[in-house]
Amino acid sequence: MSAPKIVYPHPRYLTKLYISTLVIAGLFVLPWILLGLIPELGWAYVLIFVLANALWMVPTFLLFPLYFKSIHYEIGESELIAHQGILTQSVKTVPYRTITDLEVKRGPLDRWLFNLGSLEVQTAGQSAQAGAEVRLVGLADWSALRAEIVERLRAYRASSGTGAEVEAKAGGDTELLRQILAEIKGLREDVREE
Repeated sequence: MSAPKIVYPHPRYLTKLYISTLVIAGLFVLPWILLGLIPELGWAYVLIFVLANALWMVPTFLLFPLYFKSIHYEIGESELIAHQGILTQSVKTVPYRTITDLEVKRGPLDRWLFNLGSLEVQTAGQSAQAGAEVRLVGLADWSALRAEIVERLRAYRASSGTGAEVEAKAGGDTELLRQILAEIKGLREDVREE
């Protein structure tokens, strides 16, 4: 058994975190500054508003590098493991036997500015929840990583009997089902004749 491949997000992902936060602030926070044009509120309102928003933006910007350094993914022979988090560290393990789909996601910033992508891992036991079981974010070579994971999935399923062997068994089951169907049709004909 070989050691798992360790994958880190590309450094452009850190820049994306900064820019997306600035975009969100620009779209949803800064328009409220226009209330400072109302004479009753004035520049004191604008100053208080800017300081209040600095209370969340400054710590966020300071924590981004630590968060970025905490993210890494282990691509093993039988499972994916995603690590992330600063205060609340999260380690999610997804066995290959439960993976049903790998979806590539690329938002506007990913496509236009950063040339990044994310892989969303869908699993069989996830039907009750919305979203992916695990997201591998900030990937510069998302298509090659997806292809590698798909290849590892195939190798795992072939070695564990969940690939071609299962299909062969299903073919045998299909023949058995055909025989049962023929028997039921024969019984139906017998019932009609009586």
